[in-house]
Amino acid sequence: MSKDFEIVTDAGETIVVSRNALTHVEKSVTQKVRPGKWRQILSVDSTPPAWAQSVEYDKVSRTAEWVPTQDFTSDFAVASTQVSKEGFDLFEMMSGYSFRNRELVRASKTGLPLDSLRAQAVMDKAETVLDHIAANGTIDGSKQLGNVEGLYNLTGITPEAISATSTAWEDLAFGTVDEQDAFAETVIQDILALERKSEIDTKETSLIDTLVLPLSVKQLFQRTKGRGDMTVAQAVINRAESIRKIVYWQKGEDKGAAGVRRIACINGRDSDASRFVLPQSPVSGRRVQTMAGVNVPVNMVIGGFQTKIPESVIYADMADAS
Repeated sequence: MSKDFEIVTDAGETIVVSRNALTHVEKSVTQKVRPGKWRQILSVDSTPPAWAQSVEYDKVSRTAEWVPTQDFTSDFAVASTQVSKEGFDLFEMMSGYSFRNRELVRASKTGLPLDSLRAQAVMDKAETVLDHIAANGTIDGSKQLGNVEGLYNLTGITPEAISATSTAWEDLAFGTVDEQDAFAETVIQDILALERKSEIDTKETSLIDTLVLPLSVKQLFQRTKGRGDMTVAQAVINRAESIRKIVYWQKGEDKGAAGVRRIACINGRDSDASRFVLPQSPVSGRRVQTMAGVNVPVNMVIGGFQTKIPESVIYADMADAS
């Protein structure tokens, strides 16, 4: 197969356009893409083959028992293992851009690079779409991508109430030094309650280590305690045993029940506990020459947010400020 395109101009002239001109565009725009916030939160799993329609894996449930020797009977086969099949679908998405013949001829004759703005728009939009899907499985904030789930909308997880007082953090007094200390302590205790739930639910085997907070509370966590210069965020990490990372994400502003703010807590160190399945990142496909020019398809394959340990994910819905 020829590596170049041949274009016949209106004047009957045959112009050879190197495919390297298109390759340069593809490489340059990939280097300029600004990564979405989701990449700071979730690890990417690209192990499933991009051609697969779904992924299936074995979920192993194991039980065993230990008893005092004097209570042990001849029926010693007290351990059992059960294997069940679980899985999820993969979805392919496509976009693309094109170059008209006159652009290709001009690039060939002048040696100037092809305009990369259209290719850049495709790749930038891909990152925006991935950001939406990582949050709640939607393409643009509303249109669902099949049965794909995101960080904020896993089925079967009952959200916790963030504060025993049902008072929004913003509504807590923060005037005097004592009030500032009391505010910090309330926030810390609310977060530690989520950590304790993680310890109980996972039997201390897959503890949360990452707090994904709504962006609107960032300024609250940047407040300093009444005495000293330690921020509330630093105090939370100092007091917590497993939480080591706090990330603020605007996507959590309306993901709770009835549209309230939602906190998501995950174990970001364990790929079985939380990962974003992306078998194929956005990549240019086979270029197709037409009568008008050259079309460049771009596709990606997505599986969304996945966890093999649902109990390691905790939601907490926050009261809105009055």
